[in-house]
Amino acid sequence: MRGKVFLSMSGKRYSLVMAPAAHRRFRKFPLPLQEKIKIEAEKLTDNPYRGEELKGPLKGIHSHRFSFRRTEFRFLLYDLCSIGT
Repeated sequence: MRGKVFLSMSGKRYSLVMAPAAHRRFRKFPLPLQEKIKIEAEKLTDNPYRGEELKGPLKGIHSHRFSFRRTEFRFLLYDLCSIGT
């Protein structure tokens, strides 16, 4: 997948790649929201299956929700590939 590697931390089993359009939008967010997104993304590098698997035509896509200042956000993880396997 083409995109910006958002998190690729040593000792982690997974890395998170952000689509270019998502990264352009991310850079425009206020800094506190950017930090919250980084914290949630780090949780996903530990275990990308922590969110729910969607159903129906979206089967195979995982969703991780989090809130920031009473607004709900969602990560959609659609290409779960383990690093080094």
